[in-house]
Amino acid sequence: MKSKVLFGMLFVIVGLIFGLQELGLISNLGLNGNIIFPLVVIIFGLTILFNNHNIIFGGIVTFLGFVNLMDNWYPQVDKIIFPGILVIVGIEILFGSLFKKFHKKDNINLYKADTINANAFLGGIEKKVVTQNFKGGKANAFLGGIMLDLTEINLTNDVILEVNAFMGGIEIKLPPNIKINSDINGFLGGVEIKYQPKETIGEYTIFLKGIAIMGGVEVK
Repeated sequence: MKSKVLFGMLFVIVGLIFGLQELGLISNLGLNGNIIFPLVVIIFGLTILFNNHNIIFGGIVTFLGFVNLMDNWYPQVDKIIFPGILVIVGIEILFGSLFKKFHKKDNINLYKADTINANAFLGGIEKKVVTQNFKGGKANAFLGGIMLDLTEINLTNDVILEVNAFMGGIEIKLPPNIKINSDINGFLGGVEIKYQPKETIGEYTIFLKGIAIMGGVEVK
C-alpha cells in the first residue's frame, strides 16, 4: 500500500507541475518545470532505492534525474551518463549484498501489511508476510525476481493473489494448511505448482491468478 500511495503522489505532482506550467503560474512563482520535473524523477528513484532496496534501477533513475537537472546549467553533463551507469553497476556488484543485508529486517521480517504489493525490476526482493488477516495482493517481476514467504499467514476469507512474471521469476511459499486454486498461465514461460498440504485443510482458499511471459512462477 505504501508503494501505491507513493506512485500515486508522484503522478499527482507531475500532473500539477505540467498544469501549472501550461497556465504560466510556475513562471510567475519564479520556478521552472525543467527544474521541478527532474526533482520528481530524483524522488522517484530514491523511493525505489530505499523502499525496494534496488541499487541498479533506483540508482540509475536517480542519476538520470540528477543529470537532467544539472543539464540546465552544464549542457555537457550528459557526457557522463554512460560512465555514471557503469559506476552504479559497480556499486551494486561491490556493495549490493551489504545494502540488502542492512535492510533485510525491514524487507523480510517486518512486513505485516494485510495486502502484499511487490514489484521487482532489474533486481530481486524477498518478503516474509506475517499478517493474521491476509487479503491477497499483487507481485510483478520484470527482469527481476521475487520471493514471497507466506508460511506464517492466516486467512479469514478467500483471497486473490495476482502474480505476473515478465522475463523474471516469482517464488511463493505457502503454509501447509490452506486450499489453493491456480489460474496462472504461461506464455513462453513456466508455471510449476509444487504445493502439497501436509495438515488439516482450512476452509479458505488462495486464488492464484496471473501470467508468466518468458519467465517462471513456482508455488511450493
